[in-house]
Amino acid sequence: TVLYIAFLYNKFDLFGYIYYMKKGVVFVLVCWSLSLNLLAQDSLVMPNTGNGGIYNTCFATIYDNGGPDSNYSNYSHSTITIAPLWVQNVSLYFEEFQTETYFDSLTIYDGPGTTFAKIGTYWGTSLQGQTVSSTGNSITLEFRSDDIQTGSGFKAWVSCTMGTGSYHPSNIVIYP
Repeated sequence: TVLYIAFLYNKFDLFGYIYYMKKGVVFVLVCWSLSLNLLAQDSLVMPNTGNGGIYNTCFATIYDNGGPDSNYSNYSHSTITIAPLWVQNVSLYFEEFQTETYFDSLTIYDGPGTTFAKIGTYWGTSLQGQTVSSTGNSITLEFRSDDIQTGSGFKAWVSCTMGTGSYHPSNIVIYP
């Protein structure tokens, strides 16, 4: 799907960008189509403990608290939320997933916090190569580990399905 922003200007499309011309000035608006992963990726690393924040992004890679190069830590308990605006849903593709079976887990919630419906709790290699999606515009990850053994953890790619509506601004002011 594509998010279009409509103006009453001369319009042309080139390589996924829409250009608007009015009195010799060119306005550039990025349109999302096919894949959102073409733009620069944010790298998000979950904290050892506590809330890692809420991120308004569809272009991110999420890692456990060991980051891309280390195992996750013992005694971990943290959350992170992905909540971009104007999307139908958020998906996480787990390129890597390896935790201590039964004891170190990733719980995923269908909303902007741990009080929302649980999508599932995962451990071992159960999410390796899998995709998990929210039903709305946000998804929360909660990671827990015990004190015995660690693993390589996880690497998840964030992507979004854009809404199908259009945005039509009612009053545009352009200053010289």
